[in-house]
Amino acid sequence: MEISILCFTQPPRPPKLNPCDECGRFKLISGERFYFNANPSVFVEKGGYLKLIIQNQSGDVWQRKIEVSSPLK
Repeated sequence: MEISILCFTQPPRPPKLNPCDECGRFKLISGERFYFNANPSVFVEKGGYLKLIIQNQSGDVWQRKIEVSSPLK
């Protein structure tokens, strides 16, 4: 299996936004647990969402959108 994690912030996009360590494509072994955290510095101003794309070896794809609120100040 493979999981892709993409971070999106609410407009406007922060200047000099680079992919965080949580973003990218990751290979998983069946039954393996995968943990990740939404980077608070990315969502500090207005929040946003994470888009998860999960693909199995047969090519089936599932997508999920996880809303991220800005941290309490």
